[in-house]
Amino acid sequence: MNKITNLTKKSTAIVAMFALVLSFVGIQPERSRAATTWDVSGDYVINMNYDGTDYSHDVSLTQAGDDSLTGNGGSPAGANVYTYTLNSGSVVDNTINFTANYTATADAVSPQTVLSVEGTIAEDGSMSGTWSDNYQGGERSGTWESISGLASGLPGSLAAEDFGVVDYDTGLGQLRGYSAGFGLTDATFENVQSVVVKLYAGDTLLQTNTGTAKIGDEITGNQISSPFDVSGDFDYTTDGFWTNSRESEYGQSEPATKVVATVTLENGKVVTAENTNLSGDPETIYPEENPETVQVTILKYVDGAQATGISADNSDFTMNASWDAENIGAGSGQYTLNENGYNGDPTPYQAMTVEMTSGADYSTSEVMNELTGASCEAETPYSLVGYTSGDSLSAAQNATIGSSANLTNITSDKYIIVWNDDCSTATNGGNIGGEVIGSEGELEVTSVEVVDGTATADGTYENGWSYVFHVTVPTDETGLAMKFANWVKTGDEAETIAAANNMRISSDQADNGGATVSVTAADTYTSPDLNLTGDLDTEEDGLQVEILVEVRIPAGTDNGSYTTNYGVRTQ
Repeated sequence: MNKITNLTKKSTAIVAMFALVLSFVGIQPERSRAATTWDVSGDYVINMNYDGTDYSHDVSLTQAGDDSLTGNGGSPAGANVYTYTLNSGSVVDNTINFTANYTATADAVSPQTVLSVEGTIAEDGSMSGTWSDNYQGGERSGTWESISGLASGLPGSLAAEDFGVVDYDTGLGQLRGYSAGFGLTDATFENVQSVVVKLYAGDTLLQTNTGTAKIGDEITGNQISSPFDVSGDFDYTTDGFWTNSRESEYGQSEPATKVVATVTLENGKVVTAENTNLSGDPETIYPEENPETVQVTILKYVDGAQATGISADNSDFTMNASWDAENIGAGSGQYTLNENGYNGDPTPYQAMTVEMTSGADYSTSEVMNELTGASCEAETPYSLVGYTSGDSLSAAQNATIGSSANLTNITSDKYIIVWNDDCSTATNGGNIGGEVIGSEGELEVTSVEVVDGTATADGTYENGWSYVFHVTVPTDETGLAMKFANWVKTGDEAETIAAANNMRISSDQADNGGATVSVTAADTYTSPDLNLTGDLDTEEDGLQVEILVEVRIPAGTDNGSYTTNYGVRTQ
């Protein structure tokens, strides 16, 4: 059983649980209803042929939302001496089948006669097929066809609209790639079951966009556009509408020639559309294979946010650096991250390297001294959490924190973030083991309750994971926030679930009436704070509150167990 020992607390309190154990997962695959284009609900007269003679039957069918069938029938048509009730049935694409138990006349009920019917729905809605039963313990079979009543085709069709090369700032990064638009007729995207758009070069798959639950919830019209980034830094995670999957060659050297969309509508009908009419020149969006020079930008983050003179107390953080580039040679040295910026760049706690020849190597590390320690146990004002890097600032912000920042063969500009904790506000510790020990009235997580530890990968909170954190909050620090690292699959660290836009927190003890606060970036405290006013146990020191943490699992996520790290802060 691990204990969490509180350190000296000043104006805020933080519980930072490293190597958090929340591995209660077994992701269930998303379940979709069978695809069909027909609704057979209605009344029919069918002829069932046996030994060359047609016997007319009345049949009444009801098709449910999952394409299952209920209903009843009888013969002869109009008189129904022999009656039966469906006990199972379904419609899949243009195929219909059902079984029914006879319910009238002793010779058909004892022994029980079971009728089995299989058939095909024609383009005009008429139906025909084969039947069999076990009347009086024997075996009978024949053919059947509808002579009255027609199945109805489900509404909805999809058409390709625009397909072109794009290069513009979206506000969520530069989209340098392709955009493909599609439109529905006699249907909308409201409550759509799934949307998948695939980008091809000939028959070679380049990228796949799978729609999240936001499509259908927020896009309710009849048009949609799907972005395929090739050499920009478009942030799919923050955008939240698409899960983007890329093949090894995803359009950076091979031009796209085709886009195919497949949509499963609310009524279960599957519609597709293809566009091979590309506008624009793909060569304009290819990245430079070997830019002449590259730069690395280094930023300091304290408690999950970019440092300022206030948050870093105007401290000077000493950094080591080493480099090897054709234009400046190999070397090493030190520089300082402080409130004044670096080398003419006035941005606080940010530094940029000189331009280095493409293919350069660069590494940086923070000096452990009286200002920064490896952990808060060193009794330094700050502790080093680790480093992240990426091709863009947003990529570095959302990357998994590691123990080093070593870049080799750099062929594009890079970003490195140095993550620190403020030890004056931190509580440091080990693994959650079921009990957390702290001082009376101090911030502590007393337990984590698993409400739902299994999930369906359908992008909804309703079918995701949920946990209740039981927390003691200091009475004079009622603003509470949480942060989470990206979830990592056990046994396969390459498989992750982004914390950003897939998690949210709420509390019935907050005066915002239970409204949720979303996690918008990994390892960054939520904003705004939950304003806690309730107390579940007034006999205990501090406020006793419950924080509901909900996680939704993006469609296409691999099955398995996942873990994350978390932190809790009050102020």
